[in-house]
Amino acid sequence: VRDATGNSTAMAILSDSDILFMVYVSTKLLTRVVAGVGTRFPAYATAAGRVLLAWQSKEYIRDYFEKVKLMPLTDRTVVSKIRMKKVLTEIKKQGYAATEGQLDFGVVSVAVPVFSEDGQIVASLASSTSLARHSVEQMIEEVVPQLKEAAHGIEFELRRSPLLVHSLINSSTS
Repeated sequence: VRDATGNSTAMAILSDSDILFMVYVSTKLLTRVVAGVGTRFPAYATAAGRVLLAWQSKEYIRDYFEKVKLMPLTDRTVVSKIRMKKVLTEIKKQGYAATEGQLDFGVVSVAVPVFSEDGQIVASLASSTSLARHSVEQMIEEVVPQLKEAAHGIEFELRRSPLLVHSLINSSTS
């Protein structure tokens, strides 16, 4: 996806109230968010995190919103728990998340879910760039289909590694 789009691409899991990048392929451009494998960001402020949250159980979401404090990272960050729950519902309906300026000024990102064979969310696959390069609408139109295709390829490969899927699901929901 990075090679096709020129955007940074990552695969993330939930870790407490954050996302954790398990894979990160940086853009080759000079302007980029500093991140890498092991980087953590608040789940509520990222497309990757919102996708991961959207497919969690009602109990998980209830517990998440009881413990997380939604802090404004920019003037666009959603900090209302009621509004964030509505955002998560919409993400699940449309099958992807898109953010603009939620985590950092001028950063646009889209993400899609990666599912296990039994339909549980295992990870999210995300692509990010600067608003100067692409609008959020362009990212949805051009990058989301590429992310979905890549996610399906990952899902196919994960079917051959049930122990890996089991450990990913257990590490992100514990």
